Amino acid sequence: MKRRILILLILACPFLMNGSCTPTEAVKPEDKTPEDQTPGPGTDVTGPEIALVAPADGFSLELWYNEDYAFEWKPLDGQNFYRLNFSSTADMAKVSSIVVNGTEASVSWRDLDKAFKEIGLGSAQTADVWWSVAPWTEGTAYTPKVRRLRVTTLKEDGVSEPVTDPVKVKVAVVYEDPVYNDPSNPSDPRNGKRIHEIEHWNNPWAQMQEYAAAFEEISHGAVDIEIVEEHDSEQLFCYTASTASSSNREYMTPVLLYKRYLDPDPDSGKAHIDIDGKTLEYDYVAMMDAFDLSAKVEAGTINEVWVYNHPACKMNESRFMGKGGFWCNSMPIDYGVGKNYAHNKKLVCVMFCNYERTVDLALHSFAHRTESIMSQLYYQNYNTKSKTWRDYNKYGVFTYVYERDWFKGTTRDLNKFDMFFSHGSAYEKVGEKGYAHIGCCHSPCNTDMNYGYEDTASIYSFADEWDNYPYVHGIKADARKVTCAEWQHPKGYQYGYMKWFYSHVPHFKGINTFDEGDLHLNNWWHYLFDYYGALDLEAQLRAEIGK
Repeated sequence: MKRRILILLILACPFLMNGSCTPTEAVKPEDKTPEDQTPGPGTDVTGPEIALVAPADGFSLELWYNEDYAFEWKPLDGQNFYRLNFSSTADMAKVSSIVVNGTEASVSWRDLDKAFKEIGLGSAQTADVWWSVAPWTEGTAYTPKVRRLRVTTLKEDGVSEPVTDPVKVKVAVVYEDPVYNDPSNPSDPRNGKRIHEIEHWNNPWAQMQEYAAAFEEISHGAVDIEIVEEHDSEQLFCYTASTASSSNREYMTPVLLYKRYLDPDPDSGKAHIDIDGKTLEYDYVAMMDAFDLSAKVEAGTINEVWVYNHPACKMNESRFMGKGGFWCNSMPIDYGVGKNYAHNKKLVCVMFCNYERTVDLALHSFAHRTESIMSQLYYQNYNTKSKTWRDYNKYGVFTYVYERDWFKGTTRDLNKFDMFFSHGSAYEKVGEKGYAHIGCCHSPCNTDMNYGYEDTASIYSFADEWDNYPYVHGIKADARKVTCAEWQHPKGYQYGYMKWFYSHVPHFKGINTFDEGDLHLNNWWHYLFDYYGALDLEAQLRAEIGK
């Protein structure tokens, strides 16, 4: 806006340049050709010298997003407007120009990028570029000076290709929603009803269908969910924690579960669902063995397990079982022999879906799985061989790099993990207040509030850039103001946010060769459902390009 106003002033009163108020026709900068901008070779130019001040001759200029670059020169009398000229040759035979006001200019990366392309520089190229300054007023006599820059241009953005071969997810579903039957009390109205019916909770069979369909929608087709088998379990696999070491663990039955945990407390009148957190445990291994799921994982018949269960079952939202497991919002169960070890070597994730809650909470649980897995990919929090944690005791598993006291970088140093999950004030730590990308499970991009799905605060989000992953730069000029209205949904703000969040998860072909040192798949969904299979594909694609 400032430049436009200044140009209008010139058109109204040209004496600012030539000392006269006599009306003359001014030539607009955009009407002049490059040949008008500086003298060509062999032209006899006389007049005062335009001495260059900065940058110095031979200065290395590396273009980067959102950066401005300073140029300065000595003024000519009566001149307010100049052309900053760039050429690929020292004789300045062919130039690209940027019109500026004053004797110094802060030139944006975008303007320089355009100018360098106009003089023939390519993507990610390092080359010599010469620059000089000329008066904008046509016919003004001057003597130009030329300096050399060592320029490195930006990588050219490509166009993402959607994944055409989706990740095949073969799911075994277990429903722990048995029928209540108390022979000692035949008149009990709960007899003959399932737990979800007694409590007027959600039907887990219907919930599962909605959950499975949601993944295919929010992944843009990068995930293909196949329900391979469903098991209507008559047994509950939660047991009394004090019997964990016993050869005969005390597993809950619907009657025992109600008596101890779900029936209202006679004093408070409230259900006492394992309030102290220590009374019940869940037997993952027994559940897997009961339906021969470990053998099916080994055989490749299934590679994912969903368990629909009641809220007192003491399952974790997500948990890895098998070799090479790591933190997935809970500690993994390693492969081994006995009742405390997974009996499948191949890694499988077991998801707990609580049928007391709605589907948005199941998607919420998967978002924590997403955070854990992508954090492991980018930061290797857990060493699966030595069973040790990197930075865990000090920082926790899911911590942005800019939260760690050893980090002294800027936005240039953020990887795609740190960018994607940024929200609220996170970017303030790298000097970019008021900007963010997508957000994390508990906090959308516009807030630091836990469970802040309805926070009406606004922020400038780079969310749209993720539609062309991996070409995500955080360009301020392209950021869009976002509030919770972005994910408002008839089923609630959390439901809407979860769908909005997942819709931005990268889901494209190939590997990220754009960001130096990344080289991870452009389809994050592959890691989320088949971590080691994704690493194998990543290694294969790296080998094909010699990385």
